[in-house]
Amino acid sequence: ILDTLADLGLTDHTLIVVTADHGEELFDRGNLGHGQSQYDELLHVPLCLRFPHGRYRGRIDDLVRTMDLFPTVLEAVGLPVPAGLDGVSLMPLVRNEPPPPQTAVAPSEYLYPAPEQKAIRTADYKLIFTPSTGKDELFDLRTDPGEKRNIAAAEPALAAALLAPIQERLHATLDGFHLVARASRGSRHQLQVRLSSPTPLEDVSLYAADADDKYSLSQDGRQLDVDMDLPGGDLEGHEDQDGVFFRTAPGSQVTVSLLLDGRPLPPAALRLGA
Repeated sequence: ILDTLADLGLTDHTLIVVTADHGEELFDRGNLGHGQSQYDELLHVPLCLRFPHGRYRGRIDDLVRTMDLFPTVLEAVGLPVPAGLDGVSLMPLVRNEPPPPQTAVAPSEYLYPAPEQKAIRTADYKLIFTPSTGKDELFDLRTDPGEKRNIAAAEPALAAALLAPIQERLHATLDGFHLVARASRGSRHQLQVRLSSPTPLEDVSLYAADADDKYSLSQDGRQLDVDMDLPGGDLEGHEDQDGVFFRTAPGSQVTVSLLLDGRPLPPAALRLGA
């Protein structure tokens, strides 16, 4: 790619960015690959920027987030940065100016296969929280960059302080109602769901939707029909997990009917949780 840019005379008119979507665990904790944890071997990735004419040079050691890359590129090429983005431009750091305050905290989350995990990383510490069990892991990255010693029990005040932004920024996405369907590996099913309420259902969205998943909301908003295809896992052996999120008016009751492959879902297959 770089040779082609040079051959076309575009090198000094191109912003080149090299990064990664995730790291890989190479048996750091007994696993190989990615998609199983919130430790730095999976989250800490390189970010290299080459500006035209070598305008900016040097190394930046501040904490930054991959969500910051999009607004950074926009500002670097002179385009406006839209309002409402989670990320912020890193151009102040590139220009050797104070870092944007938002970059002091880097959130991340891991959704499936279960158990779901959420994490907050600062320059010095990381807290990993598992909502289903309430377990938290706190690591001092200055003395333990390999995240081997959990100090949550020894530093409860620090763990609580880092848990607060998780609740505010990440765990808040759990507000409302979730209807989640999981298909075991090697199976394939079709799930049809009808949700009825005396008041309109709001903020409806599908979770981990496949191409064949769809929903329809009645004109008055009181009936929601969802059709989910559950192929039962991918080539890497992950179970398939689909779902729908929605909100109701306070105190409103919702009636749920489910058909699995055209038949009523057996009670043993249902699990309710708060």
